[in-house]
Amino acid sequence: MNAGPILILGTGDQASVYAHTAQAAGIPIAGFLGRTNRRAPAELYVEGDSTDSMAIRNAANHLNVTCCIAAFGDNNARQEASDAAIVAGLELATLVHPTAVIDVTAQVADGVFVAQGAQITCNVRLDRGALVNSAAIIEHDCIIGAFAAVYSGAVLGGCVTLARRAAVGLGAVVLPGRAIGEDCVIGAGAVVTRDQPARTVVMGMPGKVQRSRAPNEPYVS
Repeated sequence: MNAGPILILGTGDQASVYAHTAQAAGIPIAGFLGRTNRRAPAELYVEGDSTDSMAIRNAANHLNVTCCIAAFGDNNARQEASDAAIVAGLELATLVHPTAVIDVTAQVADGVFVAQGAQITCNVRLDRGALVNSAAIIEHDCIIGAFAAVYSGAVLGGCVTLARRAAVGLGAVVLPGRAIGEDCVIGAGAVVTRDQPARTVVMGMPGKVQRSRAPNEPYVS
C-alpha cells in the first residue's frame, strides 16, 4: 500500500469514504478531482473530468503527486477513471482501513479499496480496482475480479468467483463455490445458491435472474 500523498478521483459519497479511510491509515490527501464538488473540502477540490487522462495529469502535476485512486461505487466509473489514470502515467494507490482484517496470504492488487471492518481470509485474490465495503466478509480462496464490488455486509463463502465488474449488493450471501458472471449484479439481501450468468440482475432467496442488464446501466447495491 502506498504512503501517499494521493489524488482522489471523484468528489461524491464514495470519495468521502475513501478519504476517511486514507486519513485513518495515515495517508495524506493531496486533492480531489471532479467536474462538480459534492463532498470534498473546498481547499482540496480541483475541477476537472476524473475520467479524462489529460485532466488527471494536469491535476497531478499541479498537486505534485504520482499516486491516485478512483473513488466510485459504480464499477464502470471506477474502471474508466483507473484506466485514464494509468494512461496519464500515475500509479494506482490501494487503500485499506486499519480496522479491516486481511490475511497475509491474500493477494491485493493496485487500485483496491477495503473499508472498515471488512474481513478477507486466506488465499483470497482482489484484482485491480476491486471494492470491498464495510463489514463485508470474503472467505477463503475467493477471486474478486477487476473492478468488481462487494458491498456492505455481504458474505461470500469459500471459493466464490466474481468476474470482472460483478457486484454483490448490501447484505447479500453467495454460497461457497458459486461463480458470478461479468457485470452481473446481485441485489441487496439475495441468497445465491447457483452460478449466475453475465450481465444479469439477480434477486431473491434463492437468487434468480430477474432481467438482463442494459449496456452502461448503473450498478445497484
